[in-house]
Amino acid sequence: MKEKELDLKQQEIDLENKKLETQNQNGDNQNINEINLEGLWIGTIKDGTYWTLEINKFDGDKFNGVNIVYWKKYPDGYKTNFSGTLNSNKEIIMYEDRNTKGSGKFVGNVSNDGKFMSGEWYRYSDNGTFNWSLKK
Repeated sequence: MKEKELDLKQQEIDLENKKLETQNQNGDNQNINEINLEGLWIGTIKDGTYWTLEINKFDGDKFNGVNIVYWKKYPDGYKTNFSGTLNSNKEIIMYEDRNTKGSGKFVGNVSNDGKFMSGEWYRYSDNGTFNWSLKK
């Protein structure tokens, strides 16, 4: 059951990713001040691994929060604190706590409606990368 649910979520995220690319190519722009990142985000990282991200205290530019990745090695979730920024071009950067094993930074873009984001994650220790995507 959970696999089927994850497959459906991944299909939904893939469609949102295509929509984001189209919006960005067409120059569809919602005012950056109308985007609110606060709340729960759900998505996938790397090879389709399920993860959640909770953004708190978003002031229109800076925010912080917690993400939990459900790696096979950590079926109950691997939790990491992070802080981040969103700029006027809807580029988002989230920095995980450097003291957490295997941590890194997320670099990506937020959709014009503020309900989808995707990008790449870079591990601090060796700059290894994963693709990621989230939907609010």
